[in-house]
Amino acid sequence: MKQHKYQYDVAISFAEEDKAIAKKIAASLKEVGLKPYFYEYENAENWGENIFNIIINRYKEQSHFSLILISQHYVKKRWSNIERQIIQTVPQREGQNYLLPLRLDNTEVPGITDNILYENWENNPNQIAKNIQIKLKNANKNDEDKEENTRKGSQNIINRGNIGEQYNIQNLKGNFNKNG
Repeated sequence: MKQHKYQYDVAISFAEEDKAIAKKIAASLKEVGLKPYFYEYENAENWGENIFNIIINRYKEQSHFSLILISQHYVKKRWSNIERQIIQTVPQREGQNYLLPLRLDNTEVPGITDNILYENWENNPNQIAKNIQIKLKNANKNDEDKEENTRKGSQNIINRGNIGEQYNIQNLKGNFNKNG
């Protein structure tokens, strides 16, 4: 299987009031073999670090997907809003949407349009984990397909290049013999 480009399969962004739900989802993600970024798992590592650097690194650079737990608490909290704004700066990755919104209630979130499909929380951490596992598997499959197409395309260019080189060498020999 392909080695992951990202340190985390999914980073979980949530308000502290929703931490129990985030913890259930993180545990379910680990159960299906995925590596979530859940800040409590790295308290010792993060201790003393700049929180802005942690947020940028974990949510923007080191995670394949970002799951945000949308709730009335989420939109009111300073740090969850900072996380969300950073997450929203990430373009699609490998043709997949990076942002995975999970509604805990019907709260509207600034900057997330109604065109984005949400999952709803129904005390279903195992299903959420399985859905993320499917998204990740599809993303990895797309990566492998792109790599295969690139490899085949490169091989075709090399093959065409060899034919072209042979042709050019033959033309040069012919010209040399004519002029020689």
